[in-house]
Amino acid sequence: EFEDSRTVSTAYLRTSLNLGTTLLSPSLEYVSSTSRQSASSRLVAGFDLALFPSQKTRLRLSANADFLPRPAFGQVSAQLDRSLSPRDSFRLTAAHSMQFGQTQVGGAYNRRFKNFVLSADASVGLPSKSYYLGLRLSAGLFKSPFGSAMQFTRPGVTSGGLLAFRAFKDLNADGQFNTGELPVPGIAVQAGGQGIDADRKGVGYLYGLGDGTRTAYQIDQNTTPDIFSAAAKEGAVFVPRAGSIHSVDIPVVALSEVEGTALVQTKYSTKGMSGLLLELANEKSGDRRTSRTRAGGAFAFEGIHPGRYRLNISSEQAAQFGIAIGPGIEIEIAGESDIYRTEILLIKPD
Repeated sequence: EFEDSRTVSTAYLRTSLNLGTTLLSPSLEYVSSTSRQSASSRLVAGFDLALFPSQKTRLRLSANADFLPRPAFGQVSAQLDRSLSPRDSFRLTAAHSMQFGQTQVGGAYNRRFKNFVLSADASVGLPSKSYYLGLRLSAGLFKSPFGSAMQFTRPGVTSGGLLAFRAFKDLNADGQFNTGELPVPGIAVQAGGQGIDADRKGVGYLYGLGDGTRTAYQIDQNTTPDIFSAAAKEGAVFVPRAGSIHSVDIPVVALSEVEGTALVQTKYSTKGMSGLLLELANEKSGDRRTSRTRAGGAFAFEGIHPGRYRLNISSEQAAQFGIAIGPGIEIEIAGESDIYRTEILLIKPD
């Protein structure tokens, strides 16, 4: 209701029917307007048909017609979208207005760059002989969660969730970015069927990840700087939201080795024993590694993340060989890559 006593009521109904590669969407819209001098009503029926003959092609046909105040055809239109490559696409459109007897035909070619889209548009109207030719440069703008600077990006950043990540060398292995820790460029992250590598600042962005649907991001461990480092986590599941930024830190830690000798002490001797299954366990993270001793009781664990570990014989092996399970050996793996050498003494009672 408006200040001039006009009252406008609107009702809208739309449904969709999915038939595989075809989507049917009929609609009805009713608008009633009442004032002191007059009253009017309008009922419009619409029909959309979307065809998806392939992943790169979409065809849309639309039509509408008035039923109130009097039956009349409105407009028919067609639109063809075709993707030529991940960066290039084009659109062809045609529309005819029954009410005004006007036809409009047009086309557009789009080229996607990293932070903007360049489009060439053209259209012609008949029989009015109106023409249009234009060149458009489109871009988006958002504030990075990893600094105060604004970031340019391709348009449409608010239409779906955005994942922002920062990869850095976690020198103290605390899982958090601290002053003095260096970025790790080149780390590859995938989410929502797309992927990107971290830039020279260790930062990357993935756009258009949907709205309200659970998705997962994955970190490619093969893109770490060398074989002596790894991302501290493989990835995680999150729920992207349109217009929001989900930011994550990706700590890259140095990997170390633990090697040494397992000695078994009996009443008569102390010597290394082969075939024993040893466990190296990080109780905080739940990470557990196993290694079987070789000749002379030698063992080795490779690719160990920083943290506090406990080395011991597995309970099954202890029961099998009659070895008493002791407290084990505690090992603290620091943030720098190193080789930790130790010796574990296992007691075999008589």
